[in-house]
Amino acid sequence: AELLNTYHGLLARACKLYNGQIDKYYGDGVLVLFGLPRQDEEHAFHALCAALLFHQLALRFGETRGPDQSLQLRLSLHTGGLLAAILGAEQAQFTVLGDALNLVMRLVTVAGNDEIVLSRELAELPELRQRVATVAHRNVLIKGRTEPTPTYRLAGLTAPYDELLAGQVQHLLGLFRVLIKG
Repeated sequence: AELLNTYHGLLARACKLYNGQIDKYYGDGVLVLFGLPRQDEEHAFHALCAALLFHQLALRFGETRGPDQSLQLRLSLHTGGLLAAILGAEQAQFTVLGDALNLVMRLVTVAGNDEIVLSRELAELPELRQRVATVAHRNVLIKGRTEPTPTYRLAGLTAPYDELLAGQVQHLLGLFRVLIKG
């Protein structure tokens, strides 16, 4: 539990920097939303940046802790419409529903260790093409869909965004080490 809380702390910082909202924890999994509750025209790019930042923070933090104190991460990202509502009769909670949620939850199962997998819908957004580097991953059969779904692996950000992200990694690791020791 302590190890997961440490990684959740890294995730929370990455999400906060990029306007992400942690929605739910599912055991060792986490659902993070971008563009909710406030509209964010850059939500797709912010989600990719937060995923890369968290991924790099987690890898670097894991290197300092040894193999028994590191996690193998599998991340997936998708964009699409969701129904966001408060549901529940006696214990009402904010939740999201829809095909976009179903797809992102299934895509995480096709990610390899320490990979970030993107849906085609996200990877091919015109506003991301000049800022993000992707590599074709594989076509996968997703439950509930008749055609194979193409996926991409997030390779990184292009310049100058990659340098900015590297600086954020260094800064946050320094802060995090201080917090852990304090």
